[in-house]
Amino acid sequence: MSIRQRQYLFVLLLVLTLTTTFSTTEARALTSPGTRKTYGHLNDQVSKTLSSVMTVKKDRVGRLSVVERSGPSPGGNLSAWLVKHALIHRSLGFDYQGIETLQIKPEDWHSIAVILYVYGYNYLRSQCAYDVAPGGLSASVYHLTRIEYGVDQPEEVCIKVFAPRRDPRIPSVFWVWKSVDFQERESYDMLGISYDNHPRLKRILMPES
Repeated sequence: MSIRQRQYLFVLLLVLTLTTTFSTTEARALTSPGTRKTYGHLNDQVSKTLSSVMTVKKDRVGRLSVVERSGPSPGGNLSAWLVKHALIHRSLGFDYQGIETLQIKPEDWHSIAVILYVYGYNYLRSQCAYDVAPGGLSASVYHLTRIEYGVDQPEEVCIKVFAPRRDPRIPSVFWVWKSVDFQERESYDMLGISYDNHPRLKRILMPES
């Protein structure tokens, strides 16, 4: 199978997965006049994501053989899978519970989020944020779960996205995991991180003024 045929199959799988996540009720809500303006950007965001994924695959195919020859990934299974598909990330090892932790750049996060969803991480357990150091970086943290071998054997991964404290901007993943809605709003409210393309990014705890 050629590279282009693999790309077409990947995009087809991605579109089918995203379309099946919306129930009939949600579809009606998204197409109603009152919410079309609010949610209209979601289709554009998915289209941009598909384009960026295709670009990543095309641009980095030449580097793939070099990465594979360098030996196994120092991270866990997910890091090795991302390396195999030439997706840029940084392994941060494992936390005290043995959960694999990865760092993703803000500009790559929206594409990799969709890829992780298609790969099986369709449940976002939690999202939080913190300041790494005063005046330094802010971190947005995502805990994702994938169930492949049974509910008693979940695969968990922790994703960290860092942004400069002076202008912390990170793509929202509301359109991938809708449960992140209030959690990203809380991070915005408490730490000032702006989640681009969030449909209703406003304070959730503190007053607006």
